[in-house]
Parts: sequence; structure tokens; C-alpha cells
Amino acid sequence: MSFHKIVETIFTIIMLLFLATLVLGILVAIALAQELAQLEVGFGGQFMFIAGMFLVFLYITKMIVDKIKDYHRYSND
Repeated sequence: MSFHKIVETIFTIIMLLFLATLVLGILVAIALAQELAQLEVGFGGQFMFIAGMFLVFLYITKMIVDKIKDYHRYSND
């Protein structure tokens, strides 16, 4: 098995894991919206809560990407 095929397989697995995490996040957001609706929280509150969760997710993702970029910067020297 060539090196390129191994790298392609690893990236495919990583992309599938990312997709699974994204789908799981969407399902959690839907479940939380339903729970907030049962607690009679208004639509504005629900939207603000879910938007806050999404912004935190984006911030964590940005931090991970920045760490990967830093690793690649130092490993290519």
C-alpha cells in the first residue's frame, strides 16, 4: 500500500468523524430546542441559546485549526 493511499484513507476517516460530529451536534441542538420549548422558553431565548452554542463550537474548531497550522509550521523546518 503506497503512502498516498494511507494518507488518503486517514483523511477520509477524519472527514467521516467530523461529519458524524456535525450531525450529532445538530441532533443535540434540536433536542435542546425541544426541551427549551417544553420549559416554555420563548423563541428568542431558544435562538440565543442555540446560537451561543454554535459560536462556542466555531471558536473551538478555530482553536483546533490554529493548533494544526502551528504544528505544520514547526514540523516543516
